[in-house]
Amino acid sequence: MNYLSKHKDAILRKGAIIVPLLILAIFLAIKMPLFYEWENIRNLLVQTSGIAVMAFGITFVLISGCIDLSMPAIMWLSATVAAIVMRDTGLGIAGGLLAMLAVSMLCALINGIAVAKFKMLPFIATLAMQIVAKGIATLLSKGYAVPIPAAFCEIGNGRIGPVPVSIIYMILIWIVLHLLLSRTAFGRQVYTIGINGAASENCGISLSRMQIKIYLIGGICVFFASVIISSRLQSSAPAMAAETAPLDIICSAVLGGVSINGGSGKVFGVLFGAIILMAFQNILNLFSVDAYTIMMLKGLLIIGVTSLEAFGRANEKVKKVQKSKRRHNGTIGGVEQS
Repeated sequence: MNYLSKHKDAILRKGAIIVPLLILAIFLAIKMPLFYEWENIRNLLVQTSGIAVMAFGITFVLISGCIDLSMPAIMWLSATVAAIVMRDTGLGIAGGLLAMLAVSMLCALINGIAVAKFKMLPFIATLAMQIVAKGIATLLSKGYAVPIPAAFCEIGNGRIGPVPVSIIYMILIWIVLHLLLSRTAFGRQVYTIGINGAASENCGISLSRMQIKIYLIGGICVFFASVIISSRLQSSAPAMAAETAPLDIICSAVLGGVSINGGSGKVFGVLFGAIILMAFQNILNLFSVDAYTIMMLKGLLIIGVTSLEAFGRANEKVKKVQKSKRRHNGTIGGVEQS
């Protein structure tokens, strides 16, 4: 009973998300039983894999109190460079992978340096990177999809038995990053700088180094997402950097319990957030809902979840103030009696 009263707000916030999802799941079970067949679930997980991997990376960024809008644009640029390297040089698949990794990490490093060293607002720094990356990718590809060799596509779109490798990559990255955030000193420092960056400096944590490392983790996730998505598309396509892609990544993290305000969240829930988002989108597509309406509904979804979080935080602050006042009044009363 004490636990329920203590965590009432958190339970209500989670319930406000979970209950509608359970209703939706029951509705689908009745109206669309084929939705739960293995083949459909497998296709859903394959579609989710690339977005989920980038959402794992942005989880570190959001918890640290920053944001990254450039991930899909960097992914498209890295895939375009890799496709051109494999097409126009004799470096083959290894050269393509190295080019993809180099571009992803370089762009992430620039983001990290811009935020940590030049003290640019993360929103502005990553928005600028998004524009630059899209511009370079468009110049290199002339706005067209650049084909990727079939041998490369097997790396991200093959299968091990009945399971697509993209799902395996997603699960492995999920486990590794969950352990990194929840079981290591580095993970604890990510939370610390998200709660109070200035205080973390006083505790001996280098804020600038941590921010650069966090953006580099995002860069690694972009590399894996680039392998997965470009392999599935069999090309480096402009659709990889669609306007709604940054929204999908952030929405996946927020649905998974990550706070946009920083300082709270876990990688563990982000996978389910990404699956929920993609299932939501697939259901809307089945009902022939147009793309613009889907975009609007995703935005409303983020507003709803973040509003619940803000409401919960405000309640917690009020309770802390009231508790502090009661203690203060009790202390004064005790002094007067003595």
